[in-house]
Amino acid sequence: MVCRRCGNLLADGTTICPHCGEINEVPVVKDDSAKLKIIIIILLSILLVLLIIATVVVVNKKEDKEKEFVLSGGSRTVMIYASPTNLESEVMSFTTDLKTISGEEVDLDNVNILIYTGGTSLWHNFVKNDENAIYILKEDGFEKIETYDQKNMSEASTLTSFLDYAYKNYKTDFYDLVIYDHGNALQGAVVDDFHKNDLLSLSEFDKALDDSPFSEDNKLEMVVFRTCLMGTAEVAATFEPYANFLIASEEVTWLGNYQSVLDFVNDVTVDDTAIDFGKKYIASYGDFMKLADPFDDELSCYSIIDLNKVDELFEELDKFAKGIDIDKSYSAISKIRSRMYQFATAAGSNGIDTVDLYHLVDSIKNYSSYDVSNLLKAFDDAVVYNWSNTEDINGLSIYFPYNGSATEVKYYLNLYDSFTFGKDYNKLIDSFYKIKSTGSSNSLVAGAIAKKDLTMKKGEFSMQLTPEQISDFAGANYLVVRKMNDNYYMPVFVSDNATLTDDGLLQTNITYKIIRVKNVTDDDGKEQKDSYLQIIDRSTEDEEKYITYGVLTGSNNSAGWAVESAEITFKVKDGVPYVASAKSIASDQPQGVLLNPKDFKYYDLMTYWYKMFDDKGNYTSDWESYSTYYGYEEATDKLELEFTSLDGTGEYYCLFRIKDIYGGTTVSKLIKLDL
Repeated sequence: MVCRRCGNLLADGTTICPHCGEINEVPVVKDDSAKLKIIIIILLSILLVLLIIATVVVVNKKEDKEKEFVLSGGSRTVMIYASPTNLESEVMSFTTDLKTISGEEVDLDNVNILIYTGGTSLWHNFVKNDENAIYILKEDGFEKIETYDQKNMSEASTLTSFLDYAYKNYKTDFYDLVIYDHGNALQGAVVDDFHKNDLLSLSEFDKALDDSPFSEDNKLEMVVFRTCLMGTAEVAATFEPYANFLIASEEVTWLGNYQSVLDFVNDVTVDDTAIDFGKKYIASYGDFMKLADPFDDELSCYSIIDLNKVDELFEELDKFAKGIDIDKSYSAISKIRSRMYQFATAAGSNGIDTVDLYHLVDSIKNYSSYDVSNLLKAFDDAVVYNWSNTEDINGLSIYFPYNGSATEVKYYLNLYDSFTFGKDYNKLIDSFYKIKSTGSSNSLVAGAIAKKDLTMKKGEFSMQLTPEQISDFAGANYLVVRKMNDNYYMPVFVSDNATLTDDGLLQTNITYKIIRVKNVTDDDGKEQKDSYLQIIDRSTEDEEKYITYGVLTGSNNSAGWAVESAEITFKVKDGVPYVASAKSIASDQPQGVLLNPKDFKYYDLMTYWYKMFDDKGNYTSDWESYSTYYGYEEATDKLELEFTSLDGTGEYYCLFRIKDIYGGTTVSKLIKLDL
């Protein structure tokens, strides 16, 4: 038989030409079934060849994918879950972070940087606000690799989907999760502009991770909170089953578009341990704070927590709590708690009620029958690295109800009931609050205090307390106010530093504590001696510190006109007060935005009036805010301040506000100051 295409002579029975591959007609045979078998064999042979070719292509593609996505030898995938909301729309903080993450600097052979975005109404970068998306860092920048319909960033399933995607598509030795948004301690973190009044609660974080590939046998290496207030023992216990280490702050984490914090990933290497990774993040935050807070005015802290030690920490905490007879020790513990620093107060919140755990335990250790040494050791084992610019901040906070409203405390105590950890500690704080909320001080009620006279000396006033009042006393602040008319008074000086002597004398002294603006002139061009600022004294034993309120206006950085309502902090050098820092209090700004006064042209320093007497001339402790008065406008580079005492040009009055161990507040008589 001859091939019909090339003319090659074929052997008997051969149909496929070995020279050109032409399929020739099958020789006629009498048996139709034999003919059919030959056709089937030929077709199967062709199919087998095609399958082999296809398999080779698929295998090669799979090998290429694994070569691109599977990293080893200390490699890691950093997953950034970003819903920055007003941190981005108002402050551009996330854009500032992204600008300095460089694909040319990150070790992309060993480190994947993935970002999941959503939940933000306005981005100042390449991210779109009407979708959720995943981006990966390439050498020339971030590249979008997945797009989704808009999803709620505050839902557990959204976070789970990101964790699933990263784990399935990017194989590395370690996985790190960075949460970028707002945080609110035990309430959780991550808000979403498009789903108001929602956030990822601790139980939802637990569900998101429980539904993900990360668990006891396959833990995340690090969980990093670029948020406020998530450095609590309760947060650590929530993440313990799913991660090895936690990086978080006990305090508000400050904001501003001065410098990136996330650019620490540029320096992550294949040899970094979890501690190295965490320290690089914390160092980056510290560098940011040097620019945002050059006078080191605001409390800053971050820590690295070994989550594998948290179970033991709570076991020891429960033993310690069980050893406290709260009925006998309530008064002493209440006084200690009332004076403890409470986180988030610098941002204007009293309801979170978290305090430093180590400081709390060390302060009340004498009231427990259990030896505290094992608990303090367990704390030291859990906190493997702590960075803070303030003493008594040790790396982990904990909830202890005191200043929150009844609604807030009820929420948190109900939350504690759902935890599987800290059962005896839960009983302690529950019992403590029941006593606090149902008790009352008979000795420090308004009627008893109103009958007491204040002793006056020049620049001083004091009040003698009885033994019963000393027992119920938890603290006091004092006010000096200037009479503006029959009903309205303007606070000039407010301080928490009233002291109680051992014999029960509550006293203070305002000599040379008033701050005035120098070089303020009246209508006749003469310098005003009473150009006093409204000052709140926040001094401690370690430093003098005062705050006032104002508006920063004008911009030294652009042709535009900037306006920022601000809380302004003064510190003291060589006996002279100076502006140390400012932070935004504007309603449209997120908490924790630091302002550099040098960026503005002017201070408009404000004072407030309060209606302290009703229309019938009766004194009331429920003061009504009357108005805001812009007292003094000064250029930011020319403001001069000095300490002084009050002169006799106006009528000045003083009073104490006394706090008892049950949380009640009583206001003393309003007494005219002897100047």
